[in-house]
Amino acid sequence: MLNKRAWLLTLLSWVICLSADGQHFQNLLTASEQPLLVKSLKLQRKKLDSVPAQIAQFKNIETLDLSKNKIQKLPAFLNQLPHLHTLILSKNQMDAFPEFLQEAPALRVLVLDRNPIPQIPASIANFKHLENLDLWDSSVNHIDSAIVQCPQLIQLDLRNTYFKTTQLTWISEAMPRLKLFSTYGCDCDD
Repeated sequence: MLNKRAWLLTLLSWVICLSADGQHFQNLLTASEQPLLVKSLKLQRKKLDSVPAQIAQFKNIETLDLSKNKIQKLPAFLNQLPHLHTLILSKNQMDAFPEFLQEAPALRVLVLDRNPIPQIPASIANFKHLENLDLWDSSVNHIDSAIVQCPQLIQLDLRNTYFKTTQLTWISEAMPRLKLFSTYGCDCDD
């Protein structure tokens, strides 16, 4: 059986990294030799239950894809990645909206689809640069009305969630420039 360090090194060797000039690094260890060149990092389907701390060294990273893992919580160092504009957390085990990401200075795209997050809190209003929020097929059944205070939000994906038609209509009317994706409204409780 591999010890934890050996397992992590093996896992990280499967990572695809893209450098500033469009070149792919063969693994995270190689990328770590030139951390300032890493722009995009994909850690999909690695059975991660946490975000590897090594990611903190990639200060120029713009896109981080951690989809299809077992991540429940995110580390605070994500806020110290000044160029991170796209964070993909699809199909993990996050059961709370990552409110602390409001401090991420460049975050424009946040993908949380297929996570058991029940609601989007009022702190969503503090995400001043967020343009795209993807909650497709998540457990979200409530979005705080403060969402209308997200000045840059232009796309919200609520497909395969269970919002009442009146809620979807309210969001659309309150945010006329928002492109709202939804599969259907449910008026079952009325």
